[in-house]
Amino acid sequence: MRGLLPRLMLIGCLWLPGVDATPASTTTDSTMLEWPQTWIALLQDLSLLPEQPEYGDAQLKAASKAFISLKGQLQQRSVSRELSSFDALQSSDQLASWIRQSQPQYQAFKLLQRALQSEQKLQNLPRPDATLIRDLSLGQSHPEVVLLRRLLAARLGEVLPEHLRNRAVWDPPLIDALKRYQNINGLKVTGTLTPATLGSVVASGQHRIDAIQYSLRQWLQLPPSLQGDSIIVNLPHFNLLVLQDNRVKLTLPVIVGSPKTPTPRFNSKFNSITINPSWTPPYSIIKNELLPAYQRDPKSLKRQGFELLSGSRNAPQKLPWSEVSSLKQVLKSHRLTQRPGNNNALGKARLNLVNSNAIYLHDTPNRKLFRRANRALSHGCIRVGNIDHLLTYLSEQAPRATRNAVQAALQSGDPLTRRIRNKTEVYIVYMPAWPNPDGSLSIATDIYNII
Repeated sequence: MRGLLPRLMLIGCLWLPGVDATPASTTTDSTMLEWPQTWIALLQDLSLLPEQPEYGDAQLKAASKAFISLKGQLQQRSVSRELSSFDALQSSDQLASWIRQSQPQYQAFKLLQRALQSEQKLQNLPRPDATLIRDLSLGQSHPEVVLLRRLLAARLGEVLPEHLRNRAVWDPPLIDALKRYQNINGLKVTGTLTPATLGSVVASGQHRIDAIQYSLRQWLQLPPSLQGDSIIVNLPHFNLLVLQDNRVKLTLPVIVGSPKTPTPRFNSKFNSITINPSWTPPYSIIKNELLPAYQRDPKSLKRQGFELLSGSRNAPQKLPWSEVSSLKQVLKSHRLTQRPGNNNALGKARLNLVNSNAIYLHDTPNRKLFRRANRALSHGCIRVGNIDHLLTYLSEQAPRATRNAVQAALQSGDPLTRRIRNKTEVYIVYMPAWPNPDGSLSIATDIYNII
């Protein structure tokens, strides 16, 4: 996975200016409109329109309204007004204008469309018999290696040199190609046919097509283009992108919710951070983890910095652990809170999101977990690796006094909540398929099994 993040950063600018508006023919309906071919192709790529030789206005209008409805569903907002506006379109010029305003204008989106076309062509490419080649080593040969080499090159978007096209020997170029493939797909880089690599390379291409089309649809969760400061968290790729006017400025690893407690997809924003936050765990964590730990060792919660508080949050009253005889009973009148410190589950900083249903972006004291390839490990919140880089970037436009206050709090350990810049848009998305600048495609594991 370590090799994947730098490649994602290379995309640099997600925005793709300009839209091809070449009109396409449709069958004759009572109200004839000229539909751009790129719009028809987009509706097909999003699985909103079946491929066929020609379409009527009614069919294209229905697919376009399905596009609007899907966008509203992903953005969790009403689109009744937009549907009404679309119904009111009377001319091809009005239609073309609406399409320009609605169509996703991102370079990554366009690259993903091209990857879909390539993947559809790969459907007819022969697959090697995995049982005959999975145990081969350097210098050994088998005719099925030829099929593996060709399929691997196609997956990578590469053209094989003529002298390798029919080579049946397990050789260094094949090992290097395996390493490149593993690197861009978040697999352990070994240069060998591990079970995960074998399954990814030779499996039917339909699951890849499904992942690409699903990911294309998820782009509708975003506006057609991004303005100002934005953060995108791509859950299955375990990464966070910081953008400024559509340009990627920073890429960081993240830990996301486990399959049992998945991180929800939503759009939000933030304009403040809390340094050295306290943590009040939800009841589910208290019931399933903290209470059992306390029953095994009554001193465990005190060692971790937990306190039992009552009264107002500005002037709480603390109950000494020595006076606790039944924690279950005490929790009926007190809240369990972990004070700031090295053991705090939120680490040194938390980004305060709007209407996030208790989902935060935050630091973590358990940083060794970022070494894992599969980082679907949390209770739903998003733990950010190298959060110092994020704090530095977000503080750049804040007043000097704010920057100084943040640094002072980080050094002293004192709690601090401070607004640091204008509201930053936050998009928590689920896009297993992601294009790389070199034309290759990264398809992450469907960690929540939702495709």
